[in-house]
Amino acid sequence: MNTDYLDMRAHFYPRESEGRVRFRLDELAEVWKCSSKQAKRKLKKLDEDGICSYVPGRGRGNYSEIRFRTDFQDDLNAAIRHSLLAKNMELLMHILQLPCPKQWSGQLLRPMQELLGLQAPDPITDVLQAIVTLPVTNLDPAQASVTYDLMLISLIGDTLLRYDAARDQLLPHLAAAWETDANCRAWTVYLRKQARFHHRRPLTSGDVKFSLERLMQPDCANRWLAEDIDDVNCMNPLTVLITLKRPNPLFGRFLAAAPTTIVAEDAPVHDKHFIGTGPYMLTECNRRKAVLEAFDDYFGLRPYIDTVQFWHVRPEAAHQIGYHLAGTSAQPEARRDGDEGGEMDHVAVEERVEQGFRFLLFNTRHAGRMQDQALRHAIHELCDVEAMWRDLGRSGLVPASHFVPGKSKPFARSLRRARQWLAQSGYQGEDVHLSLLDLPAAWEEGLWLKRRAARIGINLVLHPYALDELYDGSAEERMHLILSGYVSTHDPLLSMMGAFHNPVLPFRKWMADEHIRSIDGMLEQMKQADPLAGESLGDDIIRYIQDNMLLVFLYHPRHRHRFDLMLRDIQFDPFAFPDVTALWVRPAWTAEGRRQP
Repeated sequence: MNTDYLDMRAHFYPRESEGRVRFRLDELAEVWKCSSKQAKRKLKKLDEDGICSYVPGRGRGNYSEIRFRTDFQDDLNAAIRHSLLAKNMELLMHILQLPCPKQWSGQLLRPMQELLGLQAPDPITDVLQAIVTLPVTNLDPAQASVTYDLMLISLIGDTLLRYDAARDQLLPHLAAAWETDANCRAWTVYLRKQARFHHRRPLTSGDVKFSLERLMQPDCANRWLAEDIDDVNCMNPLTVLITLKRPNPLFGRFLAAAPTTIVAEDAPVHDKHFIGTGPYMLTECNRRKAVLEAFDDYFGLRPYIDTVQFWHVRPEAAHQIGYHLAGTSAQPEARRDGDEGGEMDHVAVEERVEQGFRFLLFNTRHAGRMQDQALRHAIHELCDVEAMWRDLGRSGLVPASHFVPGKSKPFARSLRRARQWLAQSGYQGEDVHLSLLDLPAAWEEGLWLKRRAARIGINLVLHPYALDELYDGSAEERMHLILSGYVSTHDPLLSMMGAFHNPVLPFRKWMADEHIRSIDGMLEQMKQADPLAGESLGDDIIRYIQDNMLLVFLYHPRHRHRFDLMLRDIQFDPFAFPDVTALWVRPAWTAEGRRQP
């Protein structure tokens, strides 16, 4: 099936009448991302092939007409059947991206299930087809700031150390061992002998020096992890001495953070690829998918799943398909989504509260209007999350008042207090610009806030942004509010540091310097503190944020995971994704080469 035809049909379908649509060539050229001359050529080819009839407009700029010969829904069903027979995942994923009517979704998506999930094309190969709702934005460990990117980085590469959250201790990883002096300024790291990069070269101290010095560059988003480093010295090919400018007892945990992943010094690093030592090699990465292949020479345990393909699809479609591990005859499945539908047989259901939170942040750095604390109080009182959940028909609310779900406490907000605060502010009916992620759930919440604000006379104007725009600050100064979220890793102290130190993330970009200086001071104390004192300092930062009305905590997201009872060793990585490196499933083939019953 011609993808150009499907793209055109989906675009024109809302205004199609009796199988006909009028249009200008430049409009279709934009859909097909080509010139008007090329669009005209493609249309003539579709006409010659008998797929549709093309009637050119007379004269420059006049409307042309297309007459379709078949029903669009029939075309989609035919394309899906063709894809399934040919096992063409590229075409299936292309169809999933089309803006089709919502009422068709269930019928169109149901047949796709058989190509998603865990496939066993032969007795010794397992391929996992997984669905994600976000594209890859940046896989350079030194720059990566988005959870999905950091998850992929942790599969492609390794850090020197690992942090065990359950036991609150550091473990060796690429480092076979390490030691530090009494004041935690000199850190000596001894590398494993058997660790190799994906291009088969052994890991050396030069790679560690190269990776850490990349982090030290002024334009590096994750530079905060290396700002204490004074020098990195290669003592020999397997020994590195890292000297710090000042004592930092937490530096070992810095060396366990995903941005300190070690990259090969003799291979290029860019936003869609790097050479690591991890359990999976990156073999393909684009806007549509990321493909990982198990690394047979991995120094640790080789993953059971041979190939993982992460397909990027629209959130509306992903909501119905989810994050699957399925495809054997017994249909084992795991899902990471918000689906509230009926459960399947032979699946166990686990709901987890994300180690993260959603928030509304005030732009006190650029927007003079948001320096009006009474106005910030008014907007804070507008954000009644219980009312939002009730109005949007949601369930399972976990209100947030802290980074960590276990420390969040219930709170009350009201329109009455919002009106009182607004009366004390200098607001005179001006537009208040709200930036939000261009995803259905964020739009739903943004529109709810817009309606809520209108009830007390605040005019909210919504502006969507894509995740890769985090690295572009061009629109920041005209935004007053941002509706966003932050996901913590298993290390809550390091996650809080990353939230406020990373210049790509909204906290540091949007909070006024006076507040950043105060928070930086507490974060610096956190480096020197023992664990309990560090946790207490984290609580002090939360109180400072609340006392100064810098952001509005909203809620902790819940994720429903559904697993086949036959799946074994299901674990979650530090970013709350099912850990594909630890997953095991009963083989789909018998020793004789036949599929399991």
